[in-house]
Amino acid sequence: MPTEVRRTHRARHALGTIAIAITLCAVSASGASVVIQSRVDEGAWTERSAIYPLKGERVLLKVDEVPDASIRWYRVLPELSRRYSNARRAANGAHQWSGYDRILYERVEITEFRDRWEIEPFRVIGRVGFWERIMRPLRNLSWRLGGPVFEFKEAGSFWFQAEVHADGRVARSPGIEDSDERGLSPRVFRVSIR
Repeated sequence: MPTEVRRTHRARHALGTIAIAITLCAVSASGASVVIQSRVDEGAWTERSAIYPLKGERVLLKVDEVPDASIRWYRVLPELSRRYSNARRAANGAHQWSGYDRILYERVEITEFRDRWEIEPFRVIGRVGFWERIMRPLRNLSWRLGGPVFEFKEAGSFWFQAEVHADGRVARSPGIEDSDERGLSPRVFRVSIR
């Protein structure tokens, strides 16, 4: 093969590779994933994957609105009915390290926020109704007796996922799908109330 033909072939191959890379960037920039934005009290909107408001501060979440699309908001919750362990009892009665136990998660839709592009999640999560006031002491008692742990809604960590449905396609922010053997990805949007 003459040198000139080889150079032309290499140049075309390089241009083809660059075109594929540009196409992939355009696809990912065009909304292959959803970004949850957050604001604490009257602060600026940010795109960080975790925020740390103080108890009592107002938290707002939003996703850029997509015309003719619908949105659903989800809580990502650790499965607390299962007992986790990182040690096992040896024959001599001592506990031995067995490695990290993988925490399982579930996703629950916050139906009150369906088709709302901007939400205030803790108006719903922190709401304590009549039955909650009655059940809270009973749940606490069941936890002491070895039952599932009751969730403290005023402080702690809360994970969220947004899912946008448009033209038969679904785009979502990071969620359970991004878990690995070490657990939930740090890219899943988290609010840690202090």
